[in-house]
Amino acid sequence: MNSLNDNFKTIRNHIRNKFCAPNLINTCIEILHKYEKTSSPEEREQIFAKYPPYYLLFIIEITLIEGDWLAKRNFNLDQNFKKLIALYHELSNCKELNFSNKAAPSAESKISLLMRKLAFQQFYHQKTMIDKNTILRQLIMFDGIQQNSILNCCFFSVHNSINIIEYLEFLFIILTNTTNINTPFKIGNNHFRQTNNIDNDYQKKFYDLLQQMSYQIHSDTAKQELKRHLGNNFNEEKYYSMGSFFKLKPLLQLENYNFIAPSKSSLIYFMEHDLINTLQTNLDPSVFADKFSHKIFEKYCYMLLKKSEQRYLNESAIKQKYPSLNDIGQQIPDALIQENNDYIIFEFKGVVPGEGIILTNTQSTIQNKAKNNINKGIRQGDNLAEKIKENDTQSNPFLIIVTYGNYLVGQNSLLKDLLGIETEYIPLSNIFVIDILEFEHLIAHIMDGNSFTETLTAVKGYNQQQVEKMGLRGRPLFFHDSLLAVAKQPRTPEFLQKKLDSKFNELINKFFPEHHHPN
Repeated sequence: MNSLNDNFKTIRNHIRNKFCAPNLINTCIEILHKYEKTSSPEEREQIFAKYPPYYLLFIIEITLIEGDWLAKRNFNLDQNFKKLIALYHELSNCKELNFSNKAAPSAESKISLLMRKLAFQQFYHQKTMIDKNTILRQLIMFDGIQQNSILNCCFFSVHNSINIIEYLEFLFIILTNTTNINTPFKIGNNHFRQTNNIDNDYQKKFYDLLQQMSYQIHSDTAKQELKRHLGNNFNEEKYYSMGSFFKLKPLLQLENYNFIAPSKSSLIYFMEHDLINTLQTNLDPSVFADKFSHKIFEKYCYMLLKKSEQRYLNESAIKQKYPSLNDIGQQIPDALIQENNDYIIFEFKGVVPGEGIILTNTQSTIQNKAKNNINKGIRQGDNLAEKIKENDTQSNPFLIIVTYGNYLVGQNSLLKDLLGIETEYIPLSNIFVIDILEFEHLIAHIMDGNSFTETLTAVKGYNQQQVEKMGLRGRPLFFHDSLLAVAKQPRTPEFLQKKLDSKFNELINKFFPEHHHPN
C-alpha cells in the first residue's frame, strides 16, 4: 500500500501530464456549481459521494501550481478525469489515515479526533443555501464602531486602508452578486455600472479587496503561496485540509478584473470567519477579549437573551447574589437563569478556532488552545454551580458556552476526550459549547414558549440515544443537529430577522436602488 505522499505525487503527475490546465479547472468549477445549485438532497448526496467538493478544490489548487497552461495535445478529458477521481479513492485508503496506527490515549479519543477532522473537511460543503445573514449579523454587531477604534485601526492596517464597515459592505456586494447573476458566483468588472453612491476611491478599495481575496490564474505569486500551503510532504493534516485554502482566499482572478468563486461554500465560510479571525490573530489577546469579546460579542448575546423574555442575572447581579465567588479569584459567568431547581449558566466567548486546533492529532494541542476560553468558561461555570449548590442542594445546573466560531468539541463525553476537563458540580452531559448561529436558533425555540430546561433536557436525551444506537460515533459534534431532532426547523428569531431584513433593505437601497432583490 502506497503512502499518502506517494499517492499525492501520482495525482500531481496525472494533473501535470494528462490535462490542459484551464479545461481541468473549468470542469471542477462546473461540478462544484452544479452541486451547490442542486436543490434535491438525493442528487446532492450522489454528487458529493462521486465528486467530493473538497477534492475538486484540491485539484484546482494543484493545477494552479503544477498545471500545463500551454498544452496543445488533445487529451481525453472525460477518461483522464475519471482516473483522477479514482486516484482520490486510493488516496483516502492510505494506511496513514487508519486511526488504529495513531498514538492516542483511548479509543474514544481516536474517534473524537477523527470526527472533528471529517467535520472540518466536509461539513461546510453540505450547507444548501447562501445565507445573507452571514454579513448582516456582523454589520449589526459592529454598528456604530468609531473610525479610530483599536479594532478599526487593526483591520485598517491589515486590509490596506479598508475599515470594518466598508469591508462588510464590500462582502455584501459580493454576496449579492453571487445570488443575482446568470453565471454562477461570478463578479464582473462592470459591476459598479449598476450601483450608485460609489466614487472612484471606493471602487478602487473594492477591487483591491477582491485581489486580496483571490488567486490569480497562471500567476507565479499564487503558485508560491499555494506551494507554501501544501509544503514538501503531503501528510495526514494536508489530507484533511484538502481545498481549505479556498476558505482563506475564496476567489479566482480571471482576465480583465473578472473574479469567480469556485465554491460558494468556501466563500460563505470566508465571510463568516475572516473579520473576526483577522482581529483575533492580529490583536493582543487581552485587547481582543476586551474590545470584541466583552464589548461587542457579549452585547449581542445579551440582546438575544433579553428577547427570550426569560428573567436572568447578568454578571454584576451574579456577584451580588453569590459574593463568595469573588474570594475564588475567578471571573464570573455572564448570565444565570433559574427555572425552579434548574439553573442555566451562560458564558459568552467571542472567539474562532484556527485550523490547527481542528486538524491536530493530539488532545494537548486542543487543550492548550482552549484553556483561556472554553476550558476557562467551564471552570467558571463549575465554580458558580458550587455556590448555587450551597444554597440549593437539589440544584440541577446546565452550562451553555457561546463562541463565535464552532470549535467542534461536541457535547457529553466528547468534552472530556477533547478538552481533558473534569467537572465536580455540573455533569458533562449538561454542558453545551455552541456557536452564535446555534445560540440564535436556541433563542428562537425558547421564544416559541419552551423553557431552557426542557429544551436542554430533550437535547441531552437525544444525545444519549445516539450513543446507545451508534456507540462512540453517535456523539454529536453540533448542537444544531441535536436541536433539530427535538425542535422545529432551527431558524433565526423573528425579532432578529426583522433587524437583519431592515439592514438588508438599507444596503440594497444604497448599492442597488434600481434593482429589486428578493429577501
